[in-house]
Amino acid sequence: LLEKYITPDCSIFDAGTGTGILAIAGVKLGAASAIGVDNDEWSIVNAKENVAANGVADIVEISDTPVGHMSEKHFDIITANLTLNTNCELLPQFVRMLAQGGIILLSGLLVTDRTAMHAKLHQHHFHIIEELTEHEWIAIAAGIRS
Repeated sequence: LLEKYITPDCSIFDAGTGTGILAIAGVKLGAASAIGVDNDEWSIVNAKENVAANGVADIVEISDTPVGHMSEKHFDIITANLTLNTNCELLPQFVRMLAQGGIILLSGLLVTDRTAMHAKLHQHHFHIIEELTEHEWIAIAAGIRS
Protein backbone atom coordinates (compact mmCIF):
# COMPACT_ATOMS: atom_id res chain seq x y z
CA LEU A 1 0.00 0.00 0.00
CA LEU A 2 2.86 2.36 0.74
CA GLU A 3 4.17 1.99 -2.80
CA LYS A 4 0.74 2.73 -4.23
CA TYR A 5 -0.12 5.80 -2.17
CA ILE A 6 3.20 7.67 -1.98
CA THR A 7 3.13 10.80 -4.10
CA PRO A 8 6.02 13.15 -4.85
CA ASP A 9 6.55 15.66 -2.07
CA CYS A 10 4.10 14.04 0.39
CA SER A 11 4.79 13.93 4.12
CA ILE A 12 4.63 10.75 6.19
CA PHE A 13 4.03 10.14 9.87
CA ASP A 14 4.91 6.62 11.05
CA ALA A 15 3.38 5.73 14.42
CA GLY A 16 5.27 2.98 16.23
CA THR A 17 8.14 3.20 13.77
CA GLY A 18 10.15 0.32 15.25
CA THR A 19 13.17 -0.04 12.98
CA GLY A 20 12.07 2.97 10.91
CA ILE A 21 11.43 0.82 7.86
CA LEU A 22 8.16 2.47 6.78
CA ALA A 23 9.51 6.01 7.19
CA ILE A 24 12.68 5.08 5.30
CA ALA A 25 10.79 3.23 2.57
CA GLY A 26 8.41 6.16 2.21
CA VAL A 27 11.15 8.66 1.42
CA LYS A 28 12.97 6.14 -0.78
CA LEU A 29 9.70 5.86 -2.73
CA GLY A 30 9.52 9.63 -3.22
CA ALA A 31 8.04 11.24 -0.11
CA ALA A 32 9.55 14.62 0.75
CA SER A 33 9.79 13.92 4.48
CA ALA A 34 8.93 11.47 7.21
CA ILE A 35 8.71 11.44 10.97
CA GLY A 36 8.78 8.14 12.81
CA VAL A 37 7.86 7.92 16.48
CA ASP A 38 8.15 5.12 18.99
CA ASN A 39 8.02 4.75 22.76
CA ASP A 40 10.67 2.03 22.92
CA GLU A 41 14.21 3.27 23.58
CA TRP A 42 15.87 0.46 21.61
CA SER A 43 13.59 1.12 18.64
CA ILE A 44 14.52 4.81 18.62
CA VAL A 45 18.26 4.00 18.66
CA ASN A 46 17.84 1.31 15.99
CA ALA A 47 15.64 3.49 13.76
CA LYS A 48 18.15 6.36 13.93
CA GLU A 49 20.94 3.95 12.96
CA ASN A 50 18.86 2.67 10.03
CA VAL A 51 18.02 6.21 8.89
CA ALA A 52 21.73 7.11 8.88
CA ALA A 53 22.70 3.85 7.16
CA ASN A 54 20.17 4.56 4.40
CA GLY A 55 21.41 8.11 3.87
CA VAL A 56 18.08 9.78 4.64
CA ALA A 57 18.87 11.56 7.92
CA ASP A 58 18.20 14.91 6.27
CA ILE A 59 14.55 14.02 5.51
CA VAL A 60 13.60 11.36 8.10
CA GLU A 61 13.23 12.37 11.74
CA ILE A 62 12.96 9.77 14.49
CA SER A 63 11.40 10.84 17.76
CA ASP A 64 10.21 9.52 21.11
CA THR A 65 7.54 12.24 21.36
CA PRO A 66 4.20 10.57 22.17
CA VAL A 67 1.71 10.71 19.29
CA GLY A 68 -0.67 12.76 21.42
CA HIS A 69 2.01 15.41 21.95
CA MET A 70 3.00 15.83 18.31
CA SER A 71 2.65 19.32 16.89
CA GLU A 72 -0.34 20.29 14.78
CA LYS A 73 1.50 19.46 11.56
CA HIS A 74 -0.73 17.66 9.09
CA PHE A 75 0.62 14.65 7.22
CA ASP A 76 -0.41 13.34 3.82
CA ILE A 77 0.14 9.72 4.86
CA ILE A 78 0.06 8.17 8.31
CA THR A 79 1.35 4.63 8.68
CA ALA A 80 0.78 2.40 11.69
CA ASN A 81 1.97 -1.20 11.72
CA LEU A 82 0.47 -1.85 15.14
CA THR A 83 -1.98 -4.11 16.95
CA LEU A 84 -5.74 -3.66 16.67
CA ASN A 85 -6.04 -2.08 20.12
CA THR A 86 -3.19 0.36 19.55
CA ASN A 87 -4.45 1.37 16.10
CA CYS A 88 -7.95 1.94 17.56
CA GLU A 89 -6.55 3.92 20.48
CA LEU A 90 -4.58 6.21 18.15
CA LEU A 91 -7.38 6.89 15.62
CA PRO A 92 -8.48 10.19 17.23
CA GLN A 93 -4.88 11.42 17.02
CA PHE A 94 -4.65 10.29 13.39
CA VAL A 95 -7.79 12.30 12.57
CA ARG A 96 -6.14 15.36 14.14
CA MET A 97 -2.85 14.85 12.31
CA LEU A 98 -4.06 13.84 8.85
CA ALA A 99 -3.99 16.47 6.10
CA GLN A 100 -7.15 17.08 4.11
CA GLY A 101 -7.31 14.34 1.50
CA GLY A 102 -4.70 12.32 3.40
CA ILE A 103 -4.62 8.57 3.85
CA ILE A 104 -3.89 6.29 6.78
CA LEU A 105 -2.26 2.95 6.11
CA LEU A 106 -2.90 0.46 8.90
CA SER A 107 -1.19 -2.90 9.12
CA GLY A 108 -0.18 -5.40 11.77
CA LEU A 109 -3.81 -6.48 11.82
CA LEU A 110 -5.13 -10.01 11.73
CA VAL A 111 -7.99 -11.08 9.49
CA THR A 112 -9.96 -11.64 12.70
CA ASP A 113 -9.49 -7.90 13.51
CA ARG A 114 -11.22 -6.77 10.29
CA THR A 115 -14.73 -6.22 11.65
CA ALA A 116 -13.57 -4.34 14.76
CA MET A 117 -11.10 -2.19 12.80
CA HIS A 118 -13.69 -1.31 10.16
CA ALA A 119 -16.17 -0.34 12.89
CA LYS A 120 -13.62 1.93 14.61
CA LEU A 121 -12.64 3.53 11.30
CA HIS A 122 -16.27 4.29 10.48
CA GLN A 123 -16.83 5.64 14.00
CA HIS A 124 -14.00 8.14 13.38
CA HIS A 125 -15.39 9.14 9.96
CA PHE A 126 -12.94 7.17 7.84
CA HIS A 127 -13.92 5.30 4.71
CA ILE A 128 -12.06 2.23 3.50
CA ILE A 129 -10.21 2.89 0.25
CA GLU A 130 -8.51 -0.45 -0.11
CA GLU A 131 -7.70 -3.57 1.85
CA LEU A 132 -5.04 -6.20 1.21
CA THR A 133 -4.94 -9.68 2.72
CA GLU A 134 -1.92 -11.94 2.95
CA HIS A 135 -2.39 -15.20 4.82
CA GLU A 136 -3.83 -14.19 8.22
CA TRP A 137 -2.78 -10.51 7.93
CA ILE A 138 -4.62 -7.47 6.56
CA ALA A 139 -3.59 -3.94 5.69
CA ILE A 140 -6.07 -1.12 5.23
CA ALA A 141 -5.90 2.20 3.38
CA ALA A 142 -8.51 4.68 4.61
CA GLY A 143 -9.36 8.34 4.23
CA ILE A 144 -11.60 10.79 6.07
CA ARG A 145 -15.13 11.03 4.67
CA SER A 146 -15.91 14.44 3.21
